[in-house]
Amino acid sequence: EHVAKGEYHSGARLIVLDTRLSNTATHADHWLSPYPGSDTAILLAIANHLIQEGRYDREFVRRFWNWREYLEAERPGTPVAFEAFDEALRELYAPYTFEFAARESGVDAGDIEAVARVVATAGTRLSTHVWRSAAAGALGGWQVSRALFMLNALLGAIATEGGTFPNAWNKFV
Repeated sequence: EHVAKGEYHSGARLIVLDTRLSNTATHADHWLSPYPGSDTAILLAIANHLIQEGRYDREFVRRFWNWREYLEAERPGTPVAFEAFDEALRELYAPYTFEFAARESGVDAGDIEAVARVVATAGTRLSTHVWRSAAAGALGGWQVSRALFMLNALLGAIATEGGTFPNAWNKFV
């Protein structure tokens, strides 16, 4: 019997970024097949969407990010206030539009936007995973891991139920 996408995930949505139509991708609600090595552009566009639309967890970012140190080091003379950091984030990420990501990755901007809207609804239940080929398969591939985890950090989905746990925190004994 055929099961509609999403039903076998108990309400979760599965998004796969992989150039290959993998077994996992065949079950995905959204499968984006970017040019090899361009995953980071898509992830930065999703981060930009969260920032520009105010869909990130401001309290989590205010509490756990080093935004004061950033402002002092990178924007001397700027008031050390979270509002100034929010403005800096908007400015820094503004170039990473869906159109930018589409040009870099070969994935349709509308498809990237649809995925960004799904991610924006995940809140603290965003659970992410980087497969080794994304991080090791291209020059600078380790940036994929950093950009993906930034989505968790923007949403406060770190060490939360349904979110992403640091590797050593969830081991079977």
